[in-house]
Amino acid sequence: MSACERFEREGLAALDAGEALDPHFDDCAECRAARAAHARLAAALPRVGARYTPRGDWEARVLAAVARERPSRGRLVAWLAAALVAVAAAVLLFPRGAAELPVYGLSVSAGESPVRSGDTVQDAPVLGPGSALTVVLQPEGAVTGPVAVGAWALGPAGLRALAAAPEVAASGGARVRVEAGDPALVAGPITLVFAVAPAGAQPDAAAVQRALDTGTTDGWRLLRQPVVVRGP
Repeated sequence: MSACERFEREGLAALDAGEALDPHFDDCAECRAARAAHARLAAALPRVGARYTPRGDWEARVLAAVARERPSRGRLVAWLAAALVAVAAAVLLFPRGAAELPVYGLSVSAGESPVRSGDTVQDAPVLGPGSALTVVLQPEGAVTGPVAVGAWALGPAGLRALAAAPEVAASGGARVRVEAGDPALVAGPITLVFAVAPAGAQPDAAAVQRALDTGTTDGWRLLRQPVVVRGP
Protein backbone atom coordinates (compact mmCIF):
# COMPACT_ATOMS: atom_id res chain seq x y z
CA MET A 1 0.00 0.00 0.00
CA SER A 2 1.45 3.36 -1.01
CA ALA A 3 2.06 6.09 1.55
CA CYS A 4 -0.61 8.75 1.88
CA GLU A 5 0.47 12.05 0.39
CA ARG A 6 -2.71 14.07 0.86
CA PHE A 7 -1.12 16.44 3.35
CA GLU A 8 1.59 17.36 0.84
CA ARG A 9 -0.94 17.67 -1.97
CA GLU A 10 -3.81 19.35 -0.12
CA GLY A 11 -2.94 20.09 3.49
CA LEU A 12 -0.06 22.49 2.85
CA ALA A 13 -2.18 24.53 0.44
CA ALA A 14 -5.03 24.65 2.94
CA LEU A 15 -2.72 25.86 5.71
CA ASP A 16 -1.25 28.53 3.45
CA ALA A 17 -4.77 29.70 2.59
CA GLY A 18 -5.84 29.70 6.24
CA GLU A 19 -8.53 27.10 5.57
CA ALA A 20 -9.72 24.39 7.95
CA LEU A 21 -8.15 21.00 7.39
CA ASP A 22 -10.13 17.98 6.35
CA PRO A 23 -10.79 15.50 9.22
CA HIS A 24 -8.71 13.00 7.24
CA PHE A 25 -5.54 14.75 8.38
CA ASP A 26 -6.38 13.92 12.01
CA ASP A 27 -7.32 10.32 11.28
CA CYS A 28 -4.46 9.35 8.94
CA ALA A 29 -1.24 8.46 10.80
CA GLU A 30 0.98 9.42 7.84
CA CYS A 31 -0.71 12.79 7.41
CA ARG A 32 -0.47 13.44 11.15
CA ALA A 33 3.27 12.78 10.99
CA ALA A 34 3.69 15.04 7.96
CA ARG A 35 1.64 17.76 9.64
CA ALA A 36 3.75 17.52 12.80
CA ALA A 37 6.97 17.78 10.78
CA HIS A 38 5.62 20.87 9.03
CA ALA A 39 4.64 22.44 12.37
CA ARG A 40 8.11 21.82 13.81
CA LEU A 41 9.77 23.45 10.84
CA ALA A 42 7.38 26.41 10.88
CA ALA A 43 8.16 26.96 14.56
CA ALA A 44 11.91 26.60 14.08
CA LEU A 45 12.39 28.81 11.02
CA PRO A 46 11.94 32.16 12.84
CA ARG A 47 14.74 31.16 15.21
CA VAL A 48 17.18 30.10 12.50
CA GLY A 49 19.59 32.95 11.88
CA ALA A 50 18.01 35.08 14.61
CA ARG A 51 21.43 36.70 15.09
CA TYR A 52 21.72 37.63 11.44
CA THR A 53 20.26 40.32 9.22
CA PRO A 54 20.23 39.45 5.49
CA ARG A 55 21.07 41.97 2.82
CA GLY A 56 18.45 43.71 0.77
CA ASP A 57 18.28 41.09 -1.98
CA TRP A 58 17.89 38.14 0.41
CA GLU A 59 14.36 37.23 -0.69
CA ALA A 60 15.20 36.81 -4.37
CA ARG A 61 18.34 34.84 -3.50
CA VAL A 62 16.45 32.51 -1.15
CA LEU A 63 13.65 31.90 -3.64
CA ALA A 64 16.24 31.09 -6.29
CA ALA A 65 17.85 28.58 -3.91
CA VAL A 66 14.49 26.91 -3.31
CA ALA A 67 13.79 26.76 -7.04
CA ARG A 68 17.14 25.07 -7.67
CA GLU A 69 16.31 22.32 -5.19
CA ARG A 70 13.26 21.11 -7.18
CA PRO A 71 11.67 18.88 -4.49
CA SER A 72 10.52 15.40 -5.55
CA ARG A 73 6.86 15.35 -6.44
CA GLY A 74 4.58 15.15 -3.46
CA ARG A 75 7.28 14.42 -0.88
CA LEU A 76 7.28 16.58 2.24
CA VAL A 77 10.84 15.54 3.10
CA ALA A 78 12.10 17.21 -0.05
CA TRP A 79 10.10 20.35 0.71
CA LEU A 80 11.63 20.46 4.18
CA ALA A 81 15.12 19.98 2.75
CA ALA A 82 14.62 22.81 0.26
CA ALA A 83 13.40 25.15 2.98
CA LEU A 84 16.34 24.35 5.22
CA VAL A 85 18.82 24.80 2.36
CA ALA A 86 17.31 28.20 1.62
CA VAL A 87 17.51 29.33 5.24
CA ALA A 88 21.07 28.06 5.54
CA ALA A 89 21.99 29.96 2.39
CA ALA A 90 20.53 33.16 3.81
CA VAL A 91 22.43 32.75 7.07
CA LEU A 92 25.76 31.73 5.57
CA LEU A 93 25.81 34.09 2.62
CA PHE A 94 24.46 37.15 4.37
CA PRO A 95 25.81 37.18 7.91
CA ARG A 96 24.88 40.19 9.94
CA GLY A 97 27.84 40.13 12.24
CA ALA A 98 28.12 43.92 12.10
CA ALA A 99 25.76 44.46 15.02
CA GLU A 100 27.67 41.73 16.81
CA LEU A 101 30.92 43.63 16.62
CA PRO A 102 31.95 45.57 19.72
CA VAL A 103 33.20 49.13 19.65
CA TYR A 104 36.79 49.35 18.43
CA GLY A 105 39.54 51.59 19.72
CA LEU A 106 42.42 52.90 17.64
CA SER A 107 45.97 53.64 18.70
CA VAL A 108 48.90 54.91 16.67
CA SER A 109 52.60 54.75 17.31
CA ALA A 110 55.63 56.06 15.50
CA GLY A 111 58.41 53.72 16.52
CA GLU A 112 57.86 53.20 20.23
CA SER A 113 55.92 56.39 20.93
CA PRO A 114 52.14 55.98 21.27
CA VAL A 115 50.13 58.96 20.03
CA ARG A 116 46.69 58.44 21.51
CA SER A 117 43.94 55.83 21.79
CA GLY A 118 40.27 56.24 21.04
CA ASP A 119 37.53 55.54 18.54
CA THR A 120 38.75 58.44 16.40
CA VAL A 121 42.18 59.88 17.13
CA GLN A 122 42.28 63.62 16.62
CA ASP A 123 46.03 64.16 16.98
CA ALA A 124 47.82 64.18 13.65
CA PRO A 125 51.18 62.40 13.70
CA VAL A 126 53.64 63.34 11.01
CA LEU A 127 54.75 60.79 8.46
CA GLY A 128 57.99 61.91 6.86
CA PRO A 129 60.27 60.32 4.25
CA GLY A 130 61.54 56.93 5.33
CA SER A 131 59.28 56.76 8.38
CA ALA A 132 56.28 54.59 9.20
CA LEU A 133 53.27 54.53 11.51
CA THR A 134 51.78 51.49 13.18
CA VAL A 135 48.02 51.59 13.64
CA VAL A 136 46.41 49.12 16.04
CA LEU A 137 42.65 48.45 16.00
CA GLN A 138 41.50 46.77 19.19
CA PRO A 139 37.98 45.55 20.03
CA GLU A 140 36.66 46.67 23.39
CA GLY A 141 34.63 43.49 23.81
CA ALA A 142 34.49 39.90 22.63
CA VAL A 143 34.43 39.23 18.88
CA THR A 144 32.48 36.06 18.10
CA GLY A 145 33.68 35.39 14.56
CA PRO A 146 36.44 36.18 12.08
CA VAL A 147 36.72 39.75 10.85
CA ALA A 148 38.26 41.47 7.85
CA VAL A 149 39.87 44.90 7.86
CA GLY A 150 40.09 47.38 5.01
CA ALA A 151 42.51 50.32 5.02
CA TRP A 152 42.41 53.46 2.89
CA ALA A 153 43.93 56.92 2.69
CA LEU A 154 41.48 59.79 2.22
CA GLY A 155 43.04 62.72 0.39
CA PRO A 156 42.12 65.32 -2.22
CA ALA A 157 41.56 62.58 -4.82
CA GLY A 158 39.23 60.60 -2.55
CA LEU A 159 39.75 57.16 -1.03
CA ARG A 160 42.74 55.13 -2.14
CA ALA A 161 43.49 51.67 -0.80
CA LEU A 162 46.67 51.36 1.22
CA ALA A 163 49.25 48.93 -0.09
CA ALA A 164 49.88 47.44 3.34
CA ALA A 165 47.76 44.40 4.17
CA PRO A 166 46.26 44.56 7.68
CA GLU A 167 47.40 41.82 10.03
CA VAL A 168 44.25 40.46 11.69
CA ALA A 169 44.43 38.47 14.92
CA ALA A 170 42.06 35.70 15.98
CA SER A 171 40.81 37.99 18.75
CA GLY A 172 39.44 40.42 16.14
CA GLY A 173 42.17 43.00 16.62
CA ALA A 174 44.30 44.22 13.74
CA ARG A 175 47.62 45.93 13.08
CA VAL A 176 48.46 48.02 10.02
CA ARG A 177 51.94 49.37 9.27
CA VAL A 178 51.68 52.45 7.07
CA GLU A 179 54.94 53.45 5.40
CA ALA A 180 55.70 56.86 3.96
CA GLY A 181 56.29 55.43 0.49
CA ASP A 182 52.80 53.92 0.21
CA PRO A 183 51.39 54.90 -3.23
CA ALA A 184 48.05 55.83 -1.65
CA LEU A 185 49.62 58.67 0.34
CA VAL A 186 49.97 62.24 -0.88
CA ALA A 187 51.81 65.11 0.78
CA GLY A 188 49.75 67.19 3.17
CA PRO A 189 47.02 66.47 5.70
CA ILE A 190 45.14 63.27 4.96
CA THR A 191 43.02 60.81 6.90
CA LEU A 192 43.69 57.11 7.30
CA VAL A 193 40.39 55.22 7.20
CA PHE A 194 39.78 51.69 8.50
CA ALA A 195 36.73 49.46 8.24
CA VAL A 196 36.28 46.39 10.43
CA ALA A 197 33.55 43.97 9.37
CA PRO A 198 32.68 40.28 9.60
CA ALA A 199 34.75 38.24 7.15
CA GLY A 200 32.92 38.01 3.84
CA ALA A 201 30.82 41.12 4.52
CA GLN A 202 33.45 43.84 4.41
CA PRO A 203 32.44 47.09 2.66
CA ASP A 204 34.07 48.29 -0.53
CA ALA A 205 35.46 51.77 -1.06
CA ALA A 206 32.11 53.12 -2.24
CA ALA A 207 30.37 51.90 0.92
CA VAL A 208 33.12 53.40 3.06
CA GLN A 209 32.79 56.73 1.28
CA ARG A 210 29.03 56.71 1.89
CA ALA A 211 29.66 56.00 5.56
CA LEU A 212 32.07 58.92 5.73
CA ASP A 213 29.51 61.18 4.08
CA THR A 214 26.52 60.09 6.18
CA GLY A 215 28.18 59.11 9.45
CA THR A 216 26.38 55.75 9.46
CA THR A 217 27.41 52.19 8.62
CA ASP A 218 25.61 48.92 8.11
CA GLY A 219 26.84 47.76 11.51
CA TRP A 220 30.53 47.47 10.67
CA ARG A 221 33.05 49.67 12.43
CA LEU A 222 34.57 52.78 10.86
CA LEU A 223 37.70 54.35 12.34
CA ARG A 224 39.73 57.35 11.22
CA GLN A 225 43.18 58.76 11.93
CA PRO A 226 44.36 62.19 10.71
CA VAL A 227 47.95 62.16 9.49
CA VAL A 228 50.26 64.80 8.02
CA VAL A 229 52.42 63.45 5.22
CA ARG A 230 55.63 65.29 4.44
CA GLY A 231 56.99 65.17 0.94
CA PRO A 232 60.63 64.38 0.12
